[in-house]
Amino acid sequence: MGLTISLSILSVALLVTSHQLIRSPKGSYADFCQSIIARLECVWRLCYNLYHCRLGDIHDEVVCALDDEEEYTELELQTMKLRPGIEKALTVEHNRALKKMNGKQTRKKIKDKILNKIGPIRMGPGMIALENERRERRSRN
Repeated sequence: MGLTISLSILSVALLVTSHQLIRSPKGSYADFCQSIIARLECVWRLCYNLYHCRLGDIHDEVVCALDDEEEYTELELQTMKLRPGIEKALTVEHNRALKKMNGKQTRKKIKDKILNKIGPIRMGPGMIALENERRERRSRN
């Protein structure tokens, strides 16, 4: 009897919740449900990390649930200004990344040219013998 009543109440609550979320997905009821889900997820991660002895991850799990709610509007994002020095640091890092990519592309082009001239590299017995011959030629010259 008690189980039937509990299942009936949970079914009605589920239907009411789904109806409210469909009717107004950005309403206060939906916000409340999302808040409850976020807190339950935080508790779940906390218990999971405690169970698996991952004590270092607990701080991240507890703090992240509080930080997730910060969202900025488009106007706020457009009017935000970077802290002094950040723009220069971003430019320096961007230039480093470009240099690194150009270096990789140059090395790849050189490797492709070499492979086109001599064919695919195989380190079999014939290739080892060829390498030995090249070394002997270099040592003679």
